[in-house]
Amino acid sequence: MENTLQGDTLDEQVRELLNMILRNVENNRGDYYTNAIYEKAEREIRRIEDMRWQANMKRREEKFHAIEEKIVKRYQQKSDEEKEKLKKLRNQLRELKENREKNREKIDALTREIKEQELLLNESQSDTNDDFHITLDGLRNQLADRKTEEYEDSLKIDELTNIRNETLERIENKLHEMCRNEIENEYEKFNELQRAEERDTIREQAATWNGEMLGKALKTGYEILTLLLPKL
Repeated sequence: MENTLQGDTLDEQVRELLNMILRNVENNRGDYYTNAIYEKAEREIRRIEDMRWQANMKRREEKFHAIEEKIVKRYQQKSDEEKEKLKKLRNQLRELKENREKNREKIDALTREIKEQELLLNESQSDTNDDFHITLDGLRNQLADRKTEEYEDSLKIDELTNIRNETLERIENKLHEMCRNEIENEYEKFNELQRAEERDTIREQAATWNGEMLGKALKTGYEILTLLLPKL
């Protein structure tokens, strides 16, 4: 019997040990004991696994709590980063909106001034028309520039508003959901690993059973694993 084996391989080693001893019992007591006692041994293994699982629940919870805290801390850091990003986005949006409002006010002022200049041009004498045209051209160029800037600001505001909304959604919902899902997945994997470790511990102990001890336990009708495994 190899004491360094684990999992299914160790289960098979224990199975072989039980069968070997049960064959010896069979020679002395008859065919009946082979399946009945083996099934009893399997039930005892499962029973003790469950007992140990329940007994160690608090220890497992404390152990997993440390894992959970690391996950929560990591997502909290992500949330803080997203909040800082959101703060910068809000500042950018405020500045863009203020700039767009100034451009709109300037556009209104230029539009009024252009109309006034056009009116003066229509009323002016021919020898002053060139000056009016130069002034009007300058005002119209300024108006075109302001409209272009106002349009670009509006596009940028729409873009940043979408980014802000997505960031806010991540902070309020997605990060929380991702954190919860990761904790649930890690808890499931953690329990599977702990189950395997508990099982291997029992199988390792079973692999050290003395054949004479097991044979005596079988013949005297004691609870096999309760007798042979250390008490909880």
